[in-house]
This record gives sequence, C-alpha cells and structure tokens, in this order.
Amino acid sequence: TNFVVNLDAATVGNYTSIISVINNTDNSPINIVVSGAVEFSEIISDPSGPEIQLFSDTTEIIDGSLIPIDIGTTNVGQPITKRFTMKNIGNETMDLYGYNAPSGFNIVTTYPKGLAANDEFIFDLQLNTFDIGNFTGSIELYNTDADENPFDFVVSGEVITIDTGINNPEIQILDEQLDIISGTNISIDFGTTALGTNITKTFTVKNVGISTLTLDNPVTSGGTGFKITSFPTLELISEASTNFNVTLDGNVAGNFVDIISLGNNDADESLFSFPISGMVSEQLREELNCFKIGLISGGICVAAQPFNIISANGGTTNTLMKGGLSVYQNGQFSNFTQIATISQFNSVLTAGVIKTDSNHIGKKVDIIVVGYHVDSNYPVGYQWYQLASCTTCPLGWNVEQVKSDETTAIPLLNKTNLSSLKTINKMPEYLTVDMFSGVFRIVGPLDIYLAYRVEEGDDKGKIIITSPGINIMLLD
Repeated sequence: TNFVVNLDAATVGNYTSIISVINNTDNSPINIVVSGAVEFSEIISDPSGPEIQLFSDTTEIIDGSLIPIDIGTTNVGQPITKRFTMKNIGNETMDLYGYNAPSGFNIVTTYPKGLAANDEFIFDLQLNTFDIGNFTGSIELYNTDADENPFDFVVSGEVITIDTGINNPEIQILDEQLDIISGTNISIDFGTTALGTNITKTFTVKNVGISTLTLDNPVTSGGTGFKITSFPTLELISEASTNFNVTLDGNVAGNFVDIISLGNNDADESLFSFPISGMVSEQLREELNCFKIGLISGGICVAAQPFNIISANGGTTNTLMKGGLSVYQNGQFSNFTQIATISQFNSVLTAGVIKTDSNHIGKKVDIIVVGYHVDSNYPVGYQWYQLASCTTCPLGWNVEQVKSDETTAIPLLNKTNLSSLKTINKMPEYLTVDMFSGVFRIVGPLDIYLAYRVEEGDDKGKIIITSPGINIMLLD
C-alpha cells in the first residue's frame, strides 16, 4: 500500500519532521525523517484566459487529486454538507457548463453559468442519507479553463444507522433522490409550467428512527401560489414512509415562493420546514400552442418541420422536436428549413423547440448543440464543434474541436465531458433553443444537431438527439 505526505506551502521556511509507522513486526516503529523548504516566489499569472481555482475551506484543491475530501459521517435522515469556493483567477470570463456528482452526493447551491475574471462563488456539496454505507467518487466541474476541464477531485462520506440504544423517532423528508435539510434556505424548485397547467410534486416522509413518528398535517405559509393537495399518514412506525403532494397553481402567471412546515415529535426537528418555488409562464403557454405549427422566433409563431428523434445510447423516447435553419435575405429571415445550400457568408439563425419526453419533465438536463464539418483536412471523419455560449470565442463557435474517424455523429455524443449550451435545472414540457446565429465562414458540408442529456433520475446519462439534424452545404 502507499501513503502520501504533503509539504504545506502556506508559509515560507525550512521544515523537518519525523514520520513513525507503527506495525506488528520487530521493526516497529519505522521512523522516517522528512524535510523540505518553502521559498518565496513571485507568481506571474497567464496574461489571458480563464483560470479555475478551488478551495475546501482555506485549503486549495489540486485538479485530479485522488486523496478524498471527507464530507464526514452522519446518521440516516441527517444529511450533511461541506462548503467549497470556486475562483476565476484568470483575466477572462470563465464559462461553467455544469457538473457531474458521484452517487450519494448533490450540489445543493444554484450553479452559475460563468464567473467573471477575479470573481468567485461558494457552493455546498451534500451527502444524502437515504442509504447506509460509504460513498466515494469523483466530482467533475466543467469549465473553459484551457488545461483543467473538467476540474475533478474525489469526495467521500459515510452514512451509518442510528444507535439502536436511542429509542427516538427520526424524521426524513425526500424530494425524489434529494435528502432535504430542515431549515435550509435553498428552495426546492418546482420548475416552470405553462399558464393554465398545474405542477404537482410528491414529497416522501420516512421514519428512520426507532419509536413511532407522529406527524401533523403539512401547511404552507409566507407565500402564495402553492397548496397541499394530499396529506400523509399521521403515524409512522420505524422504517415506514408516507407521501404528500404539493401543487403549484397554474392559473396565474408569475414567480411564486412559499414555505412548507411539518410538525412532528422528532426531538431536534419538531418543526421540519423548507422553502419551495416555481414559475408559471405565459411564454411557455405560447410555445405549447405554437408547437402544432412550429416554434416561437422573435416573438412570432413560425412554421417549422419536425425532426426525426432517437436516443443516442439506446432505448426509446416520446420526445418531439421541430426546427431548422433560417437565412437572412432581403431584410428578413426566411422560413425554417432542414436542408440548405448557402454561402459561407450568409447571416443565419438556427433554432429548435423540444417537446420533452414525459419521463424527463422536471429533471435536470443539459442542452447540447453540436456541429459536424467535413473538409479536405478530415476526409474520413469529422471536425466536432461545440456551439456553446462561449464569451471568449467569436460568435460562440469552435469552443472545442475533436478529430475523429467516426463516420456518424452519434459516437461523439457519448463523451462524458461534452460541454452543454446551457443547463436546465427543471426541464419544462416545451423549450425553445436558439442554437446558433451569425456567419459560419467555413466551406463544405455541415450538420447541426440539437440534443439534451438527462442529468438525474433513472435515465441519467441518456441523450436524446435529432437524427438527421440540419444539413447545410456551405459554398465559397
């Protein structure tokens, strides 16, 4: 086995220490003398580009470190969090394309789309507690740092059973796979619904203690727009669970917040409370009504053709998508089409609308837009372009380029670090995506695909994509 010794470089000086390895042989202990020096050095930063830096408390985390950062040990029903700080110490804005957390963990802070130069944000990583065991895995943070994307490091934590000698009830409330912390200020987001359509979310209450848990009926307070639409069983024996439903009323447009409170006989969580939020959108209703014709572009319902849709990594889907390419001519944009021959200097707009798979509504998803271009440099394969909203890239083009001998687009979509155009925390039933606008300035065949990747739930990792996509021939 191996062990690692680090020299703390926080303070200048010469350091010497003895490491003793105690064992059950005649050579116990084995003493090892170690020494090292920390010298002052003026750090000259790269004059351009974003640069990610990450801290756990005041300790800097090294990208790719395999030494786990321990979140801690906790009982079932008592989730814990650890706070991290991300900084951009570069001279340009750093785009953030979301993250991938290992099993048992969630980032419970709203994740930004980017960080300005010399800016920072703080996020909390939560260890969920609905399963007993040791949890270890790598967390990946996707960004536009040239040599640290994704920024990854290992985290660990342990969930243990409650001491059987303590004969108390213990309440646990779950939002699907998220363990809710009582008193948190992080809202449970219902997502966005179309005006006239309600959203209902089911919460699970579980007694992970020993003696019977007695519940009051949950109530809402401090806000509007929400109502309790079904109530839980009021007594739960050990390991029993029950559900209650909360509905966001879709009859009035706007943003709504409230607080759910549930009285009970848990000794230290006798009033279990947490905030909820959601949005009722008139625009989403317009997208719903327009979908029969096409998509909303410039505030107008424009005719668009349906795409053929597949699941890139197997299985079936009931997702529907429409869209295409529109060319600016004679002072206006043309109708959307999915096959076009145009000049490389034409101004274009590519857009699509997604009618989400019924199993993915309300889930966290990444919206992905990719382009495949064949030219004389790659006669048997593709150049792969990620059409992300990159503030450091001209026209948001050529964020990432991958040489491939693949003759179809699909295999490249299964790259684990495929950057997203944007992340939707709660996928609505309908979503319009502006994929690319501007001038391509390349010659040859170009295919553009619209896709989304599910980031949570039973279908995590599933990619839904147009196939074929938009087929464009660009002329000189």
